[in-house]
Amino acid sequence: MRVTTNTTETPPTRISARLDTTHAARLDLLRRSTGLPLSDLLKRGIDLLYDEQLKGSRPPFEVLQSTEFIASGEGTPDLSENYKEDLAELLDSKHGHR
Repeated sequence: MRVTTNTTETPPTRISARLDTTHAARLDLLRRSTGLPLSDLLKRGIDLLYDEQLKGSRPPFEVLQSTEFIASGEGTPDLSENYKEDLAELLDSKHGHR
């Protein structure tokens, strides 16, 4: 399947890549076991990674939470206004008044 961004079709892109021996062997094994041409294997690999990474199998918020990039919590609606008092109460209940 060719993807074009305009009404005129663009020619296919030629790719040259260097692979270490492990990945070259894996690619050769895939080519022999599937019977697919190298171009088709690369297209399928790109499509799989595209679906996984760019389309996002999970919502972005969930991805950020799972990587601990962000966190969430619960609090009162006026927490931003009263956070010092809330924190003081929490510490006082945990450690007693000092």
